[in-house]
Amino acid sequence: MSSANENLSERQLVREAAVNPAAREQLKKELLPYVVQATKKLIQSRGIPEHREQELVTVGMTPFDRVFNIYLKNIGEHYEEEGYFYKYYIWWMRKAIFEYLHSKSV
Repeated sequence: MSSANENLSERQLVREAAVNPAAREQLKKELLPYVVQATKKLIQSRGIPEHREQELVTVGMTPFDRVFNIYLKNIGEHYEEEGYFYKYYIWWMRKAIFEYLHSKSV
């Protein structure tokens, strides 16, 4: 992967990731800390045992390709502000985790 991708803003990285698989992997890598932080908050607010954190982070990263493709399909509807894709993804990540937890409790 080129080091040029490491210096891109989120918005630039999203645009690059649309056409460059290496940039797409970089975007996923840069998204991971946000997913971890959101998962920790979710665990604390819902009283979920902490030992499930890694499991839920994995679940939260699972829909990346699907969500990224949805985002690209509707990119004209999205804000151009920095950080928007991460916020957008966190919403989908939480949804994936809630669906996963619900499926395990049924």
